[in-house]
Amino acid sequence: MELQIININEYSNEKLSELKNKIGLRKLQSLIAHFYVKKKISLLNDIPIDKIEIKYNDSGKPYTKYGQEFSISHSNELIAVAFGQKRIGVDIEKIKPINKNLLFKIAYDLDLLSFNYDNFDIDFLKMWTIKEAYIKCMGGTLLQMNKIPLKTILDNYTVKTEVTDKYVLSTVEKR
Repeated sequence: MELQIININEYSNEKLSELKNKIGLRKLQSLIAHFYVKKKISLLNDIPIDKIEIKYNDSGKPYTKYGQEFSISHSNELIAVAFGQKRIGVDIEKIKPINKNLLFKIAYDLDLLSFNYDNFDIDFLKMWTIKEAYIKCMGGTLLQMNKIPLKTILDNYTVKTEVTDKYVLSTVEKR
């Protein structure tokens, strides 16, 4: 697996600021992520970048006809792009106080969370990013979040989670 973290602030110039104001942050993140994916696939397959088209299957999982597995996630100024030989998913989330109303989405996994209030938000985001990365790996929707036991993911997939002072990032790859 190869993971690339792109900080859009490193690209901050007049043109990007103009684009950000014109199309919004999420759209700009998607444009940068898609460009990166196309550039990587272009290099791997010796194909002109303008010939590479990113499509989406019925469940929203992006793909190209060239067979490379990849996944994209973004949160604030960071974009995460994961490439792998097998199905892969990535999710990145900025660390922030958690809205306790979201807990219903993972109700049966609550016993796995540390209820030490100093760690609760990070523990929740670890669980959330693993589940969302799994959904991206398998090609599902967030509506399935409550139907996926974390233990099943951990027992059957290669899972990596990193925590920095600002972000939680998880990748899930089929074994």
